[in-house]
Amino acid sequence: MVTPSSPLLPAVTALDDLATSSGVARFQGAVDGGAARPAASFFVVRTAPGGGSALHIHPYPEVFVLLEGTAELRVGEVSVALAAGGVLTAPAGVPHRYRNTGDAPLLMFSIHPAEAVAQTLVPPT
Repeated sequence: MVTPSSPLLPAVTALDDLATSSGVARFQGAVDGGAARPAASFFVVRTAPGGGSALHIHPYPEVFVLLEGTAELRVGEVSVALAAGGVLTAPAGVPHRYRNTGDAPLLMFSIHPAEAVAQTLVPPT
């Protein structure tokens, strides 16, 4: 990452440098945003068929942008089928998760309007 000394200069980071695990990259404005420290964070996920996230909540809304593939997103008690090009918003404090329902890898971008990701897993019932 190129970290500028002034918030007027861009901070440049390669997506590969943001990898947290296989198929997942995470950007947190407070950590990766350089001097500008944007109040925004995001995940870029590539998920194999059948894979997905655990049920969790955030203290802010999360916006999902499905770029490739098909997914089922559960938000509260509602399940939504989403295809490539679909956008879904999960409200703050509502448990949610996603699952790749297709037969090809899923590519999704999720936006967190906070300078750091805050996530709490919801225990299975």
